[in-house]
Amino acid sequence: MLKDNQKHNESVAPNSAFLSELQRALPEFFTADRYNEQGELIAKGGFDLAKFLSLSTIMST
Repeated sequence: MLKDNQKHNESVAPNSAFLSELQRALPEFFTADRYNEQGELIAKGGFDLAKFLSLSTIMST
């Protein structure tokens, strides 16, 4: 059962519509894609959870 859950989790893709909505509302919590000198993608941008959590920690104090 645990292995089945792990396999399922590996195949799950993020909800792109929800991520797009979040990026429009909270752009400061998203990182940009990074490219090398040849223009090849080396790191996909995404939601910066650490930055978001650090803000929520600051807000709760």
